[in-house]
This record gives sequence, structure tokens and C-alpha cells, in this order.
Amino acid sequence: MPAIPLERVLKRLATDAGADFFGVADIEGRQADFAGTWPLPLDGLRFGISVGLILNQWIVNRLSPAPDPLTAKMYWLDCYTVINERLDALVMRLASHLERKGFRAAPVPATLKIDKEELLGPFTHKAVARLAGLGWIGKSCLLVTPEAGPRVRWGTVLTDAPMTGVGWPLENGCGACRACVEICPAQAFTGRPFRPEEPVALRYDVRKCQAYLKQAPVCGLCLAVCPHGKSLGRRKRAARVRVRP
Repeated sequence: MPAIPLERVLKRLATDAGADFFGVADIEGRQADFAGTWPLPLDGLRFGISVGLILNQWIVNRLSPAPDPLTAKMYWLDCYTVINERLDALVMRLASHLERKGFRAAPVPATLKIDKEELLGPFTHKAVARLAGLGWIGKSCLLVTPEAGPRVRWGTVLTDAPMTGVGWPLENGCGACRACVEICPAQAFTGRPFRPEEPVALRYDVRKCQAYLKQAPVCGLCLAVCPHGKSLGRRKRAARVRVRP
């Protein structure tokens, strides 16, 4: 009986732990896709495993330019704190399995800022998810999935384990839509289409965004307004999320 491919085993571990999205990306030689200074060294870790959890839709649908205090608190708690803890536990589970099999594995925290000026994390979850074929980078600089739009948070495991079922980038599905650009109260987005070789600053002013959040109870309008997340039938499609490979 042939051995079960490693990525299938990892997919089962991820989905059993509640993951809505799972994909594998070959990141070797794709430095252009990681524009910016990402301090975590690859050091031979050729593959990236991407997992995603869909945000609570009832909470996201209640976001507005002037949300009530309870919605703001629930959004920060459930869509950041709780989701991030779940993602960290999920990627640690996958990394531990890989290490038990004799491979190197680096679990990347869901949210960890190591550069206060540029607000960089140790690695870019969105780029790995894009290369795994789980979505595209929208004009909001968020990873947009066909099933749930940008209403997803991501975790990553980097590994040297041999993978065969890798994904491939999807075509950009934003078209002429500028909903996220126009609703942004900080005017942080330029609307420029994503190009992996270009710096994020050409599309997104992170300082404008952070300055706004310092005086606003919550935002999230760019992910709430995206048609790919709020279109009719989205709930049913999200229940049938593509799980790659």
C-alpha cells in the first residue's frame, strides 16, 4: 500500500483542528514575492504551509464607520485575539508533527510585530497563501479568497519537508472594483494593483492606517466591504472552501 503523501496528513491535521483553508507553496527562489525586509531566514526551508480561519461573519457584518462600542470590543476580541490564538496553536501542531518526522519546521506567529516603524512581522502570511493558490492580493493589500473574500486570518509553517502537492497563484479577481479604497477613512490605499516585485508602500500607507486606529475604536471596513466576502451565497461557498492540495 503506497504511503500517504505528507501534505495529505498535514491537511487532515489542520482541518481536524478547524482550519477552513490549507495550502502548500514552493517558496524557493520567490524572493520577489516577499517584498520588504522579512527578518526570519529561510535557511533551506523551501516550502510554506498556509492555513486560514474564517472570521465570524455576524461580527464583521456589523462593522461600520461608527460602530457601537460592543461591536468594536467583540471584533478585537473574537476576530483578532481568539483567532490568533487558534492559529498559533494550529501552526504549532503542524510544526510539531513535522519535527517528529525528522524535518525542520518554523511556526510563524499569527501576529508578531518586530519593527515598530514598518510594522513588519517575522514573515508574510499573505504571500505564502497567495503562492499556495488560496487567493490574490487585493487593492486593500489583504489576501482575498474567492470563497470568503478577505474575511480570513492566516498562519504559516515553513519547512524543509518534501512536498509535492503545491498550489499556484490565482489570477487577480478585483477587476475595476475600488470599494476598499473608497471606504478607507484613512485614505491609506492608492488602488494600485498588486505586483510582487513592488514595495507595499506604493499601494498602502501603513502609517496613515495606524494613525487612524489610534483614535478610532475599530475599523476593518476594507474587509467588510469587499464583494467577495459579502456576496450572496457566500456562507454556502465558505462551507465548501477549497482545501489544497
